Amino acid sequence: MVNPTATMPRLSALLAIGLIFSVWTLLGTYLQLPNSVNQDIINSQIVVEKRETEGNSAFFDIDGRNRRAIRKPSAILESSEQAFSGTLFNGTKTNKNEKILESKPVSKHDMLQQDKLTLVDTLDDSYALKARITRNQKRTRTRHKLTERQQYTNEQFTAKSTSEGLPNVTHRTSHAWDNGNILSNGIYWSNYLEERTPKGFEDEHVRQWMQFARNSSIVRMQDGCGRMQNRLLTFQNGSLTCCRYRQNMDQLQGEMFSYHLSRLLGIKNVPPSVLSLVRSNEWKWKNISDDIPVAEWKEDKIVVLTEWIDHLKPAFIPEQFREETRKMHPTREILGDLNREELLELVQWSDLVVFDYLTANFDRVANNMFNRQWNEFIMDSPTHNLDKISDDGTLIFYDNESGLLHSYRLLEKYSHFHDSLLNSLCVFRSSTADAIKLIHERKNIGEVLWEVFQRDEPLHREMPRLPRGNVETLNKRISDVYQQIQKCEQLYRPN
Repeated sequence: MVNPTATMPRLSALLAIGLIFSVWTLLGTYLQLPNSVNQDIINSQIVVEKRETEGNSAFFDIDGRNRRAIRKPSAILESSEQAFSGTLFNGTKTNKNEKILESKPVSKHDMLQQDKLTLVDTLDDSYALKARITRNQKRTRTRHKLTERQQYTNEQFTAKSTSEGLPNVTHRTSHAWDNGNILSNGIYWSNYLEERTPKGFEDEHVRQWMQFARNSSIVRMQDGCGRMQNRLLTFQNGSLTCCRYRQNMDQLQGEMFSYHLSRLLGIKNVPPSVLSLVRSNEWKWKNISDDIPVAEWKEDKIVVLTEWIDHLKPAFIPEQFREETRKMHPTREILGDLNREELLELVQWSDLVVFDYLTANFDRVANNMFNRQWNEFIMDSPTHNLDKISDDGTLIFYDNESGLLHSYRLLEKYSHFHDSLLNSLCVFRSSTADAIKLIHERKNIGEVLWEVFQRDEPLHREMPRLPRGNVETLNKRISDVYQQIQKCEQLYRPN
């Protein structure tokens, strides 16, 4: 028979051992649990990274400090692509992390981490989807805008060509684009375009305005018309004129002789101008006699009155002349896709290039070209001293005071701009080319210009004629234009 008192110590010892073992086991489990959970999460993240990497994507990376999956910046665009394609073509997008994590038994910690990853990825994909859609819409709008612009140009050109006898020719010869309604004799604008080009200031209009300006009194003076001492004047009938007041005679000469040179060339885009003497006690100036000293004008000073033109809008340099590779030649590539309005403007620009080359006017297109060294976008800006009448598209070549005198003194600085423009031009108005050829052959532009000025200007004695050196420079530049016409005729002579 066993003694109960002897067995109690053994049972107590066993119970104590068992209790200690249980506590130790539970404590060990408790201490190992976080590392186990973290390791499971890391394993899941590595699987994600591995699968994404196998798919050639750097979509996820492992942050060693926080031990969590993070999105790489370089993966944003790919995320957008996946979100966009997955949503549009596969219905609701299934999260890749969700698939990977579902394949593993998870604890509460795993489920919590999975929810966080799923939420983050869902939000990221949502933003990526919005970014992708927005970017795609912008691209679509841009593509549509370009398409509409090209379609508009083609439709307008085709419609106007069909309705007005201007065929949309799609072929070209070995040298020049052979189209009788666009070009004539290789390098000249056609009669079709010449007839539809704005007429500018025709002879009868010029005669009537000059007579009116000389015989009308001035009733008002106000600031305007450019430089400090210039003034905008009002005639008795309410019409306006720009009055050019200068201390130096050569700028007034430049304005007047440039105008008369344009008439000799048949270029009718320069507004008419006349001379007038400021005399506050005479009938013409008496109404503004109090304003004359305020403007700091001197008595008996010669001024230039130029017709005021209403309804003007800015004129821009055509694409054919904007870049360093500028070229305006009679080819299908350059002229073929232009509508009638663009062609009619280029007809006038061909005259502008010739006119500004002869006068060496640096205060118009050459001004934009010179200032490009400080403003790379200035060639896209409105052209200085050039506007366009809104109604009929007439280009107005105004403010020519720098021409023929002051500009010739600055040829070393600006001549390469004029050379670049002239060398880029190989389409001319036949009337302008004929005038250049005639003046070049006779070499008497100084005499002819002075005779025309004496005939048309009653106050011609108040202004000296062009100096001999300036006349020689003008003859040289006329020869340059003539040589350019000859070169273009050889290059684009019809077969």
